[in-house]
Amino acid sequence: MRRIVVTPAGRQRYLEILCEHLKCAFEKGSIDEWHLWLNTHNQNDIDYMVDLEREYPWIHVIRIEQGPQCDNFTICKFFQHECDDDAVYIRLDDDIVFLDEHFFDTMFEYRLQNPQYFLVYANIINNAYISYYHQQNNLVTYPHQCGKNCMDAVGWKDPHFAEAIHRAFLKDCRDGTIQKWYTSFDPIIVEEYARVSINVISWLGSSFKKFNGRVGRDEELWLSVTKPRLLKQPNVILNTAIACHFSLFTQRDHLDSTDILSQYGSIVPHSTE
Repeated sequence: MRRIVVTPAGRQRYLEILCEHLKCAFEKGSIDEWHLWLNTHNQNDIDYMVDLEREYPWIHVIRIEQGPQCDNFTICKFFQHECDDDAVYIRLDDDIVFLDEHFFDTMFEYRLQNPQYFLVYANIINNAYISYYHQQNNLVTYPHQCGKNCMDAVGWKDPHFAEAIHRAFLKDCRDGTIQKWYTSFDPIIVEEYARVSINVISWLGSSFKKFNGRVGRDEELWLSVTKPRLLKQPNVILNTAIACHFSLFTQRDHLDSTDILSQYGSIVPHSTE
């Protein structure tokens, strides 16, 4: 069973951090391929991805026919390329800036052992629905309460909350105390097919092959709500695989003005390549 990572891409400034994690994972044999879904018209970012493909045979740039629009509503077209029977997939947003040491082995193993779930989510730092549980378990201190809602006014919209949760996690990384983020909750079956941001998800190629990878235009709504409800096959959030998501568009301007990205860059693992 091939282990394939896919990433809607790309923004070089984030991909440079994510790439280091992927190179280490490939060296350990935890992944077989990384597919970069070319979803930008920025030539510098395109050149960066093409250079990666040229340098590393296990990295592949996936292209589709695109018009002038290139945004979240074009990503759905790429799934048709990612539904092989003999593959299991993990999708990472291009601004995933931290993956725990055993992330891929943990995610892939759980995904294969639990085919009853449509999607498996990671334990995503800075994902409003999941942040609700982290705040409830006192992992982040903030004067306003995050609600259990994909587009919550605090967890999704408030950039200062995003900064607070990143700084809390980074402190625990420096102190060697991130174990409490794994035990903040047990695996959570998403209730009533609620919408959850799809920053880090895993699926079985055999499952997606049944509908030829044809995903609705609003991929997040379709994957997190529409299709699992239709199949009566819920999604689950796995607590033991941690991934940090840098920012939602509502948070980005503020987070870009901080040192958060450079902090994650300073703790990124480095491969021997």
